[in-house]
Amino acid sequence: MGLTSRHCRRVWHTGKCQLAGRPAVCADAARRRVCADPSRPLVCMDPSRGRLSYTCGTPDPGCDSDGPRSPAEGGWATELVRTFCTIMVALTLSICPLHAQSTTGDPCGVRGSLDAAAGWLHAGDARKALELLESVEQAEPDNPWLWFYRGSAHLRLNDAYEAMAAFDRASEVLIGLGGPDPDLAERIARQRRIARRRVFGLRFQTGFAYDSNVSYLGSDASTLDLIAGEEDGRFVTSLQADFAPVDDGVNLLAVGLRTSHSWHFRIDSFDFQDYGAYVRYARHVGDSLELGVRYDYDVALLGNDRFLSRHALTPSIRFDWRASPSRFHPSDTTVYYRFEARDFLFETEPAFDRDGLVHAVGVEQGFRLRPIADWPWWWTVAVGYRYDREHTDGTEFDRRGHAVHVDLSMPLVNPAAPTRYLVFPDKELVLRIHAGWQGDKYANASLIDVRGRERRDRTTTVGAVLSQTLIDHPDSGTLVLHLIGNWTDAESNVRASSNISPFTYDKFVFAIQIEWSW
Repeated sequence: MGLTSRHCRRVWHTGKCQLAGRPAVCADAARRRVCADPSRPLVCMDPSRGRLSYTCGTPDPGCDSDGPRSPAEGGWATELVRTFCTIMVALTLSICPLHAQSTTGDPCGVRGSLDAAAGWLHAGDARKALELLESVEQAEPDNPWLWFYRGSAHLRLNDAYEAMAAFDRASEVLIGLGGPDPDLAERIARQRRIARRRVFGLRFQTGFAYDSNVSYLGSDASTLDLIAGEEDGRFVTSLQADFAPVDDGVNLLAVGLRTSHSWHFRIDSFDFQDYGAYVRYARHVGDSLELGVRYDYDVALLGNDRFLSRHALTPSIRFDWRASPSRFHPSDTTVYYRFEARDFLFETEPAFDRDGLVHAVGVEQGFRLRPIADWPWWWTVAVGYRYDREHTDGTEFDRRGHAVHVDLSMPLVNPAAPTRYLVFPDKELVLRIHAGWQGDKYANASLIDVRGRERRDRTTTVGAVLSQTLIDHPDSGTLVLHLIGNWTDAESNVRASSNISPFTYDKFVFAIQIEWSW
């Protein structure tokens, strides 16, 4: 029979241990690993410790009087443990084939399957992990680690509903055992939250901003060209809700609603409201390829007047790269096409009519970077390119555009204790840096330019966001403080009368915002 034992506040993988050809019961006695026969060694394996054998009656070297030491606290030891676990998975699979995993006193049964499943999850192969867990369920269906690993595997395979069901089962089993492992219980709750957010999520953000040159740029950077030329402060809010009625690992159907508002202190003609919704369908082909299509609709108000209505259809292809031990490797690649129909809801002269269509194609490439080998942190890097072609009912705003961006996200950790964050050691602190460049060439001679030249624009944007997590709870949600700074520099060759350059400007935006997500 397989018994669940508690050791150093950790629920151990359950199963039988072999002792001189006879089954031996793993137990806990004053935080000491003991077995039925104290004269012989007990052969067991815990992948989180990276140790194979304990002598009966000898204290576990991974524990002290205050509880377990996490492998992450060892810095360089983390990589050693991971390497050891990878080797042990290979050894386990070589000596413990699936057909040999039975419920007899074979140490290559439940424990070996769990160890190997954990290794395959770490290596990024969730399907092999699920295959190994089938034998564990037959032998020990009430093993909390079985259901935790199963939920993690389904989550890797984008099957959020099955993942939540597995995590719920893991919690039920753990509670039924008397809740002996708070660490495992928290891990279950946090993983379940990730799965639940794939099904249903809420995000609310609010704060204040100072703008040195109030303008309405919308989501298309420099293409809407409504510039006040005055500084002002504003109060901003945004709310988004997402729901996925289908997310089964092969098909994803998601819908969402969003709204954002911006109220200026003085220049109320630039008060902004946006109300939007989306529908997205995606199909997973294998474990790495995703084919998707998304429809968005937005209506925007400027100064409480209807300003812009937009429909957009975006098919895309995404490829997720396998995890690599390399310190710098690609994470995902996305190629997309966007078709957008714009309807500006105000009267204007025919030549300045901006109603029309926008076609865009783009590519996004993500990378993961580990700058210091001994530290367990990864930086994420994203680079992208987009080409736009805008056709309008008038003549002034037909254009072609090229845009490039680079984004970097890095955790800020304590150099003296690399497993801890700065400010609040156990609360995530992240710095995100953005840089973007856009060039636009307009098709026709500008009616605004005194010399009648074709318009040429160049826009540079640089920004940074410092995000400090204040509260992070699986049930009540996450509260994050954002400090935001952005600089935009736009240059245009257009010169109006009196040598005015209406499309040349620069601006600084500084903001402080609070974000709650659930």
